[in-house]
Amino acid sequence: MKDAIYVRMPRCGSTTMTSICYDYNIPVYGDRDMGFWAGRKPRGGYWLPNPPLLMPNERTSKHLYECVLNYVGKDKYEKSYVFSSVRNPYSRAVSMFTHHSWNSVKTFKDFCHAIKTNQYPSAMAKWHSATLTEHIVIENDLKVDFVVRLEHIQEDFNVICDNIGIPQQQLPHRNKSKHKHYTEYYDDETREIVAEKYARDIEYFGYEFGE
Repeated sequence: MKDAIYVRMPRCGSTTMTSICYDYNIPVYGDRDMGFWAGRKPRGGYWLPNPPLLMPNERTSKHLYECVLNYVGKDKYEKSYVFSSVRNPYSRAVSMFTHHSWNSVKTFKDFCHAIKTNQYPSAMAKWHSATLTEHIVIENDLKVDFVVRLEHIQEDFNVICDNIGIPQQQLPHRNKSKHKHYTEYYDDETREIVAEKYARDIEYFGYEFGE
């Protein structure tokens, strides 16, 4: 099995990916405003966080990939198969809104106004609302070897399995959000806010509203 690293981006199927990573001792980095968390897999097959390895105030860069590189070392980072995950920002925004870190915000419109004006109810809410490209894409250069798209997570995970030398297997669906199809949350105003906030994610990864 080839050495691998998972750079965990929030609200992108990361809990599902992390549960598999722990099965194969693949390091997972990135949580709570770029603080790194270890994990263990207790009896029952699910993972729980241990105390953090690196606290957010100890981070070494504003880019998550670079925090990971600095933490593990350039040689380890470059020799490992580094992968992350992404998601359609319009769908991801609804997943953020329904996460418990945003419980104090009652409507999706209020949520959109909050992210537009950078008014976050907590550090977790702020981290969950980060753009993807700011952390794994620098000057149009993707800083990981592969990105899993949540929209076809199983197919992309199969590619990772082949590349690092583990058996292809059915992914579990962890931490599933309970909400209507994301398009039902939007009006013209909120769609414009999300399009502006996540413009680079939308352009770089080629996403569209309604996919």
